[in-house]
Amino acid sequence: MTQRTLAIIKPEGCADEKISLAITRRIKRAGFTIVEMKLTKPSHRLVEEHYAEHRDREYFERLVSNMAGLQVVAFVLEGPEAIGFWRNLMGSFKEEERIAGTIRGDYMKPGDPLHRNFVHGSDSPESAEREIPLWFPSLVN
Repeated sequence: MTQRTLAIIKPEGCADEKISLAITRRIKRAGFTIVEMKLTKPSHRLVEEHYAEHRDREYFERLVSNMAGLQVVAFVLEGPEAIGFWRNLMGSFKEEERIAGTIRGDYMKPGDPLHRNFVHGSDSPESAEREIPLWFPSLVN
C-alpha cells in the first residue's frame, strides 16, 4: 500500500552537512518518492503542535527547545508501506536496540541522550495525516 510519511532530519543531523547529505542519499537510495522537501527553522509553536501528544510528559519542553528555531530538513516521503519502511531505516533511538546500517545505529554515539536521535518519522497513518499538514500546509486538500 502506498503511503506518505513525514520525515525530518533534526538539528543534530543538520549540524553536520556530511550527515544530512548522507541521510538524504539514504532516502533516495531506499526508493522513496520525495513529494516535498524543505530546509527550515521551525517555530516554537509548530514544534509544540508537532509534539502535542507528549505535552504532559516531563521531557516535552526539552523536545521543543531542541528543535524550535534550529535548522531541520523536512520531507514528505511516499512509497509502499512508507511509514514502516522509513521507521526501519531510521532504527531505534534506544541504545540497546540500535543496529548498524540504520541511521540512528550509524550516527548516534553510545550515551547520546534521547533528544539527539537525528531523525523523526511518523509512527502511524494517523500521525502522518496530522503531521504532514503542519509542516507542509500546501499539501492540504
